[in-house]
Amino acid sequence: MKFARVTACRLNEAFMKSSTHLDNAAPSLYESVYRRLNTCAITAVVAVACFALAPPVEAKVVYTPANVVIQSSYNLDLNHDGITDFTIQNIGKFTNRCNEYAYVDEGPASGNGVVPYYDINGEWPAALTQGARIGSGPQFEGSLATMAFFSVNCPFEHSAGPWVDVVQHYLGLRFQVNGLTHYGWARLTVLLHCGRGGCGSFVVTLTGYAYETIAGESINAGQTNGPQDDPIPNPEDSSAVLP
Repeated sequence: MKFARVTACRLNEAFMKSSTHLDNAAPSLYESVYRRLNTCAITAVVAVACFALAPPVEAKVVYTPANVVIQSSYNLDLNHDGITDFTIQNIGKFTNRCNEYAYVDEGPASGNGVVPYYDINGEWPAALTQGARIGSGPQFEGSLATMAFFSVNCPFEHSAGPWVDVVQHYLGLRFQVNGLTHYGWARLTVLLHCGRGGCGSFVVTLTGYAYETIAGESINAGQTNGPQDDPIPNPEDSSAVLP
């Protein structure tokens, strides 16, 4: 606004200095020049005012509810552009009761990654709790895969990974849209299925996912524009929902 006022004053000063040369001009010419100077000054003031009052671009989270039981593999497309951003697998291998294993994997597409977790067994995709910040930084890994693991080698059973028997936890995701980095999350429940003969497989349920539409803008795990605690089936995922 200060710039606009200075501009208006300078325009009027220029007009006053040149008015002596316009005394002998026709009145219509005098009035025309004066109107043009005032119009320019007002335009400058309005332009600066509009620029100052323009609202900043606001972050927008796009949330997709889901209720998908992943029996083998699921292609996660966070922004519904037809490109798979992550693949979640639920795999079990059995030769006999004393030689079997099961695991849950996530596989990021090229350029994508997940928030990692470290323990004595190695590096895993983290099982984040609600509210965890997911954003820029060096914490993402693009080569992580196994989320949960279970094996039987009689008489021993072994399980490992941060996703063993967790309910409503979050994968922290980084993915690319038209060459720009965006952040999001996927909410999953991963339970080790055990029967009379012991444990041997995982039940994996995807209950929703979301992403931030502004490139580089962080998002919190569980942050959503829609219902978070009452997911409904997503029509796009109907083929993957168990009856």
